[in-house]
Amino acid sequence: MSYIQYVNPLMGTDSVHEFSNGNTLPLAAFPFGANHYSPDTRGGTSFYFNSRDYRTKGIRLTHTMSPWLGDYNYLTMNAVIDDGRILRVSADKEPESTYNRDKAVFTPASINMHLNFFNTDIMLSPTPHGGIFRAIWNFENKTNFFTLSPGPGKAEYKIDYENGILTGSSKTLPNRDNIPGDFRLYFVFRFDLPIDPEKTVITDTKAAIAFTGKPCTLNVSFATSFISPEQAMFNLDSEIGGASLEDIRESAEKVWENYLSKIEITAPQERLRTFYSCFYRCFLFPRAFHEKCPDGRIRHFSPLNGQVCDGPFYTDNCFWDTYKTSFPLFSVIDSALYREMCEGFVNFYKESGWLPRCVSPAAVNCMPGTAIDAVFADAAVKKIVTDSDMLDIMLKALEKHAENVAPDPAMGRDGIADFNSLGYVSNKYVESVNKTLDYAYGNYCIAKVAEAAGKPDKAEKYYGSALNYRNLFDNDTGFFRAKDENGCMRSDFSDIDWGGDYTEGSAWQNTFAVYHDLLGYAGLLGGRDKFLDKVNKLFSTPPDYRTFGYNCEIHEMTEMAAYPQFGQCALSNQPSFHIPYLFSCMGNRDLSAYWVRKAVNELFGATTDGFPGDEDTGSMGAWYVFSCLGFYPVCPGSDEYVVASPSVSKAVIHLESGNDFIIIGAEFSEDKLYASEITVNGKRLENTFINHNDIKNGGTLLFNMSGVPSEQKYTDTQLPYSLSRKLS
Repeated sequence: MSYIQYVNPLMGTDSVHEFSNGNTLPLAAFPFGANHYSPDTRGGTSFYFNSRDYRTKGIRLTHTMSPWLGDYNYLTMNAVIDDGRILRVSADKEPESTYNRDKAVFTPASINMHLNFFNTDIMLSPTPHGGIFRAIWNFENKTNFFTLSPGPGKAEYKIDYENGILTGSSKTLPNRDNIPGDFRLYFVFRFDLPIDPEKTVITDTKAAIAFTGKPCTLNVSFATSFISPEQAMFNLDSEIGGASLEDIRESAEKVWENYLSKIEITAPQERLRTFYSCFYRCFLFPRAFHEKCPDGRIRHFSPLNGQVCDGPFYTDNCFWDTYKTSFPLFSVIDSALYREMCEGFVNFYKESGWLPRCVSPAAVNCMPGTAIDAVFADAAVKKIVTDSDMLDIMLKALEKHAENVAPDPAMGRDGIADFNSLGYVSNKYVESVNKTLDYAYGNYCIAKVAEAAGKPDKAEKYYGSALNYRNLFDNDTGFFRAKDENGCMRSDFSDIDWGGDYTEGSAWQNTFAVYHDLLGYAGLLGGRDKFLDKVNKLFSTPPDYRTFGYNCEIHEMTEMAAYPQFGQCALSNQPSFHIPYLFSCMGNRDLSAYWVRKAVNELFGATTDGFPGDEDTGSMGAWYVFSCLGFYPVCPGSDEYVVASPSVSKAVIHLESGNDFIIIGAEFSEDKLYASEITVNGKRLENTFINHNDIKNGGTLLFNMSGVPSEQKYTDTQLPYSLSRKLS
């Protein structure tokens, strides 16, 4: 079975600054490739493609992680014709053409467009660090040009006319002035047609390489490197050599099929398209920033110290987005890759002295907390990282930001001195509630790494401070609320105030971020029933908001309001990902099954609206994948997955061991939302969760589907992990 046929890279690309249906790009790339490729319809560093646009400027070699951060070190390739008026290589505006959107083909392994104005076909297929670009010109008596344009900044070019090779480098770094050294993209382009030197035009920004004026086909093999021009040439020879475009496309398709086939689902066509379009998003980021050198060793240009360093390095990732979904998914389907990513993040620490919150390609001052704590803890608890040296340095790196104020605001924990002295982050720091809850959960994660590293005293210390979330609980409202340094809460509190004390939401979306101690939070509220009442109220409360800390309506507010059937849940953004599963965490699987199925059915569509908000480098795609399978990692850093019910009749996870983990929704139908009984390998599941080893050992998870709630009752000990229960 072919899986790539179900992937629609256009899912989520009909987005604008004011409203996100995903804010994605239709990327052709190798999984985790150093370069990605996208049509460029608008130019600039952000929001440069929309599926409704009619014109294109060509195909962009891009390193965009998010439109909110913009692109860096990018190049746009195009094929145009010139009659003396069309091409203006020194002008700011690139030559552009309408393209037939209905006939354009976008797959994970290829881009194919017809440029109407130039009567030219352009196509591209990728390798990890390069690819092949093809142009087919159809006009008579016109000069044909292959154009290469970097982003803002200057480029250096050198042409070897005899051998048909263009080499050079470019440096385009908007919003990234913190990278030391001479950080640039080195490139080499090899043409299979003779270049016309008289008509070729080179400036300090653009190159227009001229070819014969007759209808012809040009194949351009190219590769890049962040290390050196010599490394770019090595990448060209080792990844492409004498291969054709068809060879490269077939190779990329095989790699994609290998990844996409790791989970095989049985479902109607539309669900297949949405599932595999989401699954494809999970394998684009984080970006493998390292390169295999001629001596066989792995090296990378370090955006932290400006030097070429040994070992892997992964970038273009915001841990605040991905720790909840993407990394737990990697732990199930590719633990070897997960381990290498951890090694890359450790290299970040070795080269900078700190761990990042967000990287693109160096540290970015973006989002609260230090969610990399959970990435390391999940790897330790699930025995993805087991060697003592690696665990020791992971623990050392985590302890540093838990105990020290970072000199760089892009690293460490903002307000950590308050957290360690007051037991919470005071409201003199923006988003202080989120930071307090994140640091408490982060310390739970540090304790888990300490346990794995054989440091029980350190584990006990961090388990203790992981309960600091209690210090912001307000008994009157049941929310976690900001306090000043004297312990006073503000008097003008509203539960629909966005920003200020909270991150990209209000108290409703952010108050449940106690993943490691939900029973402890329930105890503060007065018990499990009170907790369930509060979650029910969240879903029944209209999606109203006050701009408060943002002073304007941000797109996340608009997106929440666009789906009033979910109340204040706001599944358009990461803080709410676990909320539909909170019912199951408190012993009500049926309500989790209801809300998860509703979200799967109404908020995602490969051929409709796309995503309910920013997809964010695989995080929302991975949420959909887990939710179709029927279980979800509410607390990364534990080895548990909370169960609801599947949204497919069957799924097979092909494990690295060669075993399969099979999920069956017996008697599945769209009007059967609930599981009357769940069994694991034929044994009745008495808990509302399964363990990681249940999956990794292979076997069968069977949901007996029903149209009526099961109303099964659970004791506290049958619920997912809670720290209060462990410490009691």
